[in-house]
Amino acid sequence: MIEYLKKDVTSVELGIVAHGVNCQHAMGSGVAGAIRAKWPIVYDKYIGQPKGKAMLGACHMIRINEGRDDLFVANCYTQNFYGYGGGPYADIHSVICALDSLGRQAYFLDLPVYIPPIGCGLGGLSWEKDVHPILIQTAKKYDRVNFIACDKDKAPMLNENEQELKFIVKVNGQTRTVPLLRTLAEAAIQNLPDHERSIATLVPATEGGQELLLEN
Repeated sequence: MIEYLKKDVTSVELGIVAHGVNCQHAMGSGVAGAIRAKWPIVYDKYIGQPKGKAMLGACHMIRINEGRDDLFVANCYTQNFYGYGGGPYADIHSVICALDSLGRQAYFLDLPVYIPPIGCGLGGLSWEKDVHPILIQTAKKYDRVNFIACDKDKAPMLNENEQELKFIVKVNGQTRTVPLLRTLAEAAIQNLPDHERSIATLVPATEGGQELLLEN
């Protein structure tokens, strides 16, 4: 499930604080800079990891309180480089992979995940079109994990219609529909010929129609 809160993630005392990082050992701005200031160990562990694009999609979990499994920061490698020109610098596929790894680790730790609009802001991605649909799908896959979408200035809430993930109907790899809400996509399958209906699949899609590929 996903909750939406107006909250500064550096105030979390129990759970996993997830945020996006680049692959160049730079952590001085935005949410990442605030996390570095609050928990210096996060930066120390970050620069101890390899540098470069091979880290894209990784999720490095850092224990904040030695000897206790109550508070972690997850460095999600969502972009290779960084900048201040609007980007986008963050990569959607890397966000998908990092959030999938985050969900898997949170499931085993049995901890909630506090996550700002990862990859947005300085990363240049759109919360509504790019990142929120990925978070929805991740939360559905790891349905025992409580994801809390946070922003210190306002809750990153969408209106009711925008919160539904859309799907594409495919038959033998061929796209048969535009992105549709699940109920409409399921209805479209029922209207297919019998020989196609049994092999049709629903594929999660962003609002722009890009297929989401989640790791198993």
